[in-house]
Amino acid sequence: MNTIENLINHCPHNLCESHVKRAWEIESGLKNGQPYPKLGGKRIRCRTDLIRFKLSPALRLIYQKTGHGYYAAALVTREAFEREIKRRRA
Repeated sequence: MNTIENLINHCPHNLCESHVKRAWEIESGLKNGQPYPKLGGKRIRCRTDLIRFKLSPALRLIYQKTGHGYYAAALVTREAFEREIKRRRA
């Protein structure tokens, strides 16, 4: 499983400090039991187990909901978002 630290460290995009800080805020909020809509997350309609968060106008952070909680699934650009969702469809 991916961790948020792993996604941030291996991200090919230029992440500024505010994006990294926002990603960690989302991670800690989910771990502390805050509901994802309060953190700015939206459920993806075609895959209800996936939740997307906007880090910036160009970056999306995708989390997957499992029986054990949430885990970071991907960090992608807005352009690559659709491709990532299609790749993960069941």
